[in-house]
Amino acid sequence: MAKIKKSFLVIPSGRVGDVVFKSRKGTPYIASRPSHYTIPDTDYYRRSVNSFSFAIGFSSALNKIKLIREMWVTPQDSAFERMLSCNMKKLRQGGLFEELSLVPERNFFDAAASEVLFNDGSLFVTFEPVGGALSDADRWISMQGVICLEGPVEINEKKIKFISFTSGDYRTELNSPMIFEAPFTSSELELIKNYTSKKVLLNLISKNMKNDVRKSSKTSAVVIQ
Repeated sequence: MAKIKKSFLVIPSGRVGDVVFKSRKGTPYIASRPSHYTIPDTDYYRRSVNSFSFAIGFSSALNKIKLIREMWVTPQDSAFERMLSCNMKKLRQGGLFEELSLVPERNFFDAAASEVLFNDGSLFVTFEPVGGALSDADRWISMQGVICLEGPVEINEKKIKFISFTSGDYRTELNSPMIFEAPFTSSELELIKNYTSKKVLLNLISKNMKNDVRKSSKTSAVVIQ
């Protein structure tokens, strides 16, 4: 690769034949295009590819949830970029699905899921009272999460699928259990039936009277039948 000292009137970019033009930190470079590339046949490479594919699928599902997307986005980076970077790092370090992050790691409130039921096309989750964790300023609260589907029944299905879900807004009850319902579409239900393993990451997010996000609970990992 060579640095271009005399710039063109317009600096080219991309590939022209076997020559590639690119820029790094504002400096243009020119490089020859490799004649061929051999994909490494190693366990490390295969694990890296699988981890990246898993992180892409998970982050794509997570990015569909509006409240969670709002918690990740910054003026410098998109929500998807931060989701992917955070969870890809965890997977590379050997983290499991149950250890991935739904929201940026910050001060969480505790919310224990005491009962999980998948019935009549919806996911019902009962949470124990959150009285000590929230206040009257946390006017509304909702549940959201991602289902990881593995072990397809049909051979032509993908090995892993992700489905995001969210409940409606509930008036926060500080001193009594709360039951949240997240409905699924008919196509999502059909997809869920076609997989033998169904793991779920979910949490609660509170909002104030102006619908601004205030707090998030710790992530709960559950398995549904």
